[in-house]
Amino acid sequence: MPDNLYPTQPYTEELQQLGIEVLYGNIDFKRYVAKYGKYLHYVWLARPDVAIKYIDIIKKHSPAKVLYYTHDLHHLREMRRYAIEGKPGILKEAERLKKIEEQIFSKVDLLLTPSDYEAQIIAKMVPNSKVLVIPPFFYDFTESDIKGRSPFENRTDILFLGGFGHPPNVDAVRWFVSDIFPKIRERLPHVTFCIIGSNPPPELYALQDDGIVVKGYVKDLNPLFERARVFVAPLRYGAGIKVKILISMVHGVPVVTTSIGNEGLNLKDGQEAFIVDDPCAFAERVVEVYTNKNLWYQLSQKSQQYIKRNFSKERALEIVKQAMVLC
Repeated sequence: MPDNLYPTQPYTEELQQLGIEVLYGNIDFKRYVAKYGKYLHYVWLARPDVAIKYIDIIKKHSPAKVLYYTHDLHHLREMRRYAIEGKPGILKEAERLKKIEEQIFSKVDLLLTPSDYEAQIIAKMVPNSKVLVIPPFFYDFTESDIKGRSPFENRTDILFLGGFGHPPNVDAVRWFVSDIFPKIRERLPHVTFCIIGSNPPPELYALQDDGIVVKGYVKDLNPLFERARVFVAPLRYGAGIKVKILISMVHGVPVVTTSIGNEGLNLKDGQEAFIVDDPCAFAERVVEVYTNKNLWYQLSQKSQQYIKRNFSKERALEIVKQAMVLC
């Protein structure tokens, strides 16, 4: 059941085709759970401002075990944003979100987080809570998928992917374009930086020139990843696992990111990705990966091995089953 009760497509129809009932339209949740709550075994909630509206109603009308998935610690993300932007309104929002998250954490039967780092923070916030680290993502690909991919020579672009309703992604692109990309263009004057993601604000479209392309939402990412030689995730703040990095690793495109981007993933610097926070060093690593064919293939292979090891379908199913038992 989406909080806005809107049957967003294609997701609603895809879930229904799997035999999953989706509640939307003219639904009174309180009446619904009062009538059907006794039949529910588990309720999985997500997002603080959404979950807080439903949790007490569920607890009152259903014996179901309640799980909450953080996506990321919202208050932590906003505190990091405040550290960069320094706006009092952001600090106020971080404090508001922390109170809500603490309320939720104290009421649910099990907390699920994609990051072991955030699991430690949650354990300190609510010492008696049950916390389980769960992959935010799983992917299965075959050896034939890997063999069919574009070779190094056919790839030309530097790529960024991220939804721009999420402020850390806007900040990341701004920082990359202002502080990092000019240094890359000094060494690689013909390279193109391709920016993908839904809802780019006007300020990002204004960055476009002969070396920067803002594509906005793209339904099929495969052709863009097949043209990409390096994926960048220059995040200066945020929280949780950065799925954009995992998607790039699935496609075998080497990643250059920051310590914030690597948080919870624990990628080995120089082996599975490059992890750098200084803009000059970031530019240097991008150029190094872009121009060194042997290094490119080493990073590509290691990143796919990392995905297979940590984000397989089997691993995800194993942890979901574990969550059911822990409740």
